[in-house]
Amino acid sequence: MQYNCKTKKGHGRGADLGFRTINCEIPPEITEDHGIYAGYTHIDQKRYPSAIHFGPIPAFQQIEPSLEAHLIDATLNTQPASIQIELLQKIRPIQDFKTSEELTAQISNDVAQIKQILFFLS
Repeated sequence: MQYNCKTKKGHGRGADLGFRTINCEIPPEITEDHGIYAGYTHIDQKRYPSAIHFGPIPAFQQIEPSLEAHLIDATLNTQPASIQIELLQKIRPIQDFKTSEELTAQISNDVAQIKQILFFLS
C-alpha cells in the first residue's frame, strides 16, 4: 500500500543512532499492523529503498505510534514537505531493546534484510 504523508520534525534519535529518518504524520487511512517494513519512499518522482517503522517506540518509552522512513544508501540535503510511503513487506513486529547498542544492531540487521527483499522484488 502507498500513503501520501506530510513530514514533520522528529526527535533526532535515528540520526543519533546512525540511521537518519524522515518522520511523517500518520495518514488516517493506514491499515497495516505496527511493525518494521521493507518498502520505498517516493520523493519528487524518485523512489528510494527504505526501512519503514510504523508503531510505538518502546526503546524510548514512546507509546504513541510513529511513522518514519530510513532511506537506504541515500541522504537528503533538505527534508521534503511531503512524501509517499510504499509498504511492501512486514519484516518483524515492534520490539523493545535494553540498550542503544542492541537497537542499532537490530536496525543494521533490518536494513540488510530489507536490501535483500527489495533486490528480489525488483
